[in-house]
Amino acid sequence: MLMDKATLIQAVKDELQAGIVNLELSDEIIERNLDRSLMISADYFNYTDYKTLPVTKTTGSSGYIELADIDPNGIPAIMQVWPTTNVMNLDAALLGLGSIYINMGMALNPQLNAYSSMINKLTQLEGIMGRNARVVGDKLYMDHYWDSVTVQYIPEIVDIEHINEGSWIRFLIDYTSALCKRQLAQSRGKYVVSSNPATTNAAELLEQANSQMQVLEEELKMKGVLLARR
Repeated sequence: MLMDKATLIQAVKDELQAGIVNLELSDEIIERNLDRSLMISADYFNYTDYKTLPVTKTTGSSGYIELADIDPNGIPAIMQVWPTTNVMNLDAALLGLGSIYINMGMALNPQLNAYSSMINKLTQLEGIMGRNARVVGDKLYMDHYWDSVTVQYIPEIVDIEHINEGSWIRFLIDYTSALCKRQLAQSRGKYVVSSNPATTNAAELLEQANSQMQVLEEELKMKGVLLARR
């Protein structure tokens, strides 16, 4: 975990107070601004998570995993799947070669076993998504049975506690700070009393907030939309 929501809220408060802003916003308001920043930026950052799960065996040599077991908060987008352990049998290792080739005689066993071992090692590096694994309905099916697989996926709901991209954390702090500054500016500017000798920095805050938000939003556009499904 890189940072949780409470730590991010405190980071935003520190950022605001470092700019000599008398903070008049509650943690609840800052949290709502943080959620908004997360919503705005979620399309532009490459957010993936990983989970290793056992495979439920079906008839024959196939198996499946429930998508709800991968992400209980929604329907995940499956990006890649890898066998976790080296448990492929000879048929799976030969990637569909008919059993007739396996039963040709004892003389071929050393060669077949050597080829099987090589393919087994390759599967530890090469994903099986699209070749031997596919999503059908609410399940992730595998053509060949593995005891367990490791799945790379995009969660339906982004969890701040799982964000491991430092530039995204930086964006969330900066954009949330800008949203808070804009709220403060609007509030202070609305209730300025001309007869009061004390002045507020509403105009300055509003200018800072708008300028900061514009710069950050341009950064997002430069990144490009990586995950069009959101």
